[in-house]
Amino acid sequence: MVSDQAAESFGDTEAIVSVHQSIRRTYSQVKEESEKLAAGFLALGFKRGDRIGIWGPNSYEWYLTEFAAAKAGLILVNINPSYRSGELKYCLNKVSVKGIVCATKFKTSDYYKMLNEIAPELSYSSPGQLTSKDIPNLKTVIMMGSESASGTYSFESVLEISGNEHVDELRQLENKIQFDEPCNIQFTS
Repeated sequence: MVSDQAAESFGDTEAIVSVHQSIRRTYSQVKEESEKLAAGFLALGFKRGDRIGIWGPNSYEWYLTEFAAAKAGLILVNINPSYRSGELKYCLNKVSVKGIVCATKFKTSDYYKMLNEIAPELSYSSPGQLTSKDIPNLKTVIMMGSESASGTYSFESVLEISGNEHVDELRQLENKIQFDEPCNIQFTS
């Protein structure tokens, strides 16, 4: 993977700066954190070929999710951050999104509130156990940051959830994932 090669060649060189989040990471840090997140996705039950959505503005979490999804063999579904509830529902159902990583809010959009509009079951579901009649494939909601909301995981908790078996599974996937496998579906410009 390109991020792994960059970490080997430029390990301590700065890879990304998110000014609005006051985050700076080197290539080695990005590699380490993307592997932790990928293993976290596996710990949550995601399997190679599953679709995981990303819904929110540009952020470090968005960047990290892109690499982690690829490492875990998941297909990242980029969802336009301006989408409203109906557009989100269409997108999630169109490509059978199993999980979504989303911001809490952006500008005038309250993402958690919109998710609850199309899946009211979320507010009383256990994290990772969403059962919605209107979005039957969506099971897992991950909120960016360290705070979770009812029925969701926090992004930070997913970074810490995996065990050695998930890291081993991730290592095995590295040898199975091929360069021509699908890795991205765009619902944004």
